[in-house]
Amino acid sequence: MPIFPDPQWHLDQAIFLGTVPVSWNIDNSKINWIEIDIQGEITSISRQSAATQNQWHLTWVPRESSRHRMAFEVQDLFDVDAIAAVIPGKNLTYSLIEVPPGRILPWHRDHYNTHIKKFAVPEGLAHTVSRAVICLQSWTYGQIVQIGSDMLHHWRAGDVFSWPHAAWHGAANFGDHAMTFLQITYDNLSATTSS
Repeated sequence: MPIFPDPQWHLDQAIFLGTVPVSWNIDNSKINWIEIDIQGEITSISRQSAATQNQWHLTWVPRESSRHRMAFEVQDLFDVDAIAAVIPGKNLTYSLIEVPPGRILPWHRDHYNTHIKKFAVPEGLAHTVSRAVICLQSWTYGQIVQIGSDMLHHWRAGDVFSWPHAAWHGAANFGDHAMTFLQITYDNLSATTSS
């Protein structure tokens, strides 16, 4: 069974959108973290099992190795106006994702189920939904993110990266510091519907 069911996976690339000023201090904030793994459900409307999402290749990943933390409704911790100025879309939603040392986010695609339902994105326009991340701390050894054929490393706190709607991506942290990102989901629905 092939690990990469999409032979075009390597054509996607990371998109550097810019840098936002560091105005957060998540270490001192009370965050409602949820422990999850790549095979588990996190909310009733957002996640389905990997097999249900046609990401059968994720089912071989040991659950413990993909255990990480997420937090939702965290926009109050950030300068959302500064973030919106670099994100090329609308209907921005925010969540934190933290990959502890020794953990991975296996090769996968996002399906944006929560965003599609929340903003009533028509099925034929789901391709307008994308994701970006803001690096909350500067890179340190052992941290890597891969988007399509691009490897991201040596980022600085505040750097913003995005990727195409269905891009394959993953992350690994084989260092000794947690790797934390602000994940932003957005859409370009108005640009598509007004054309």
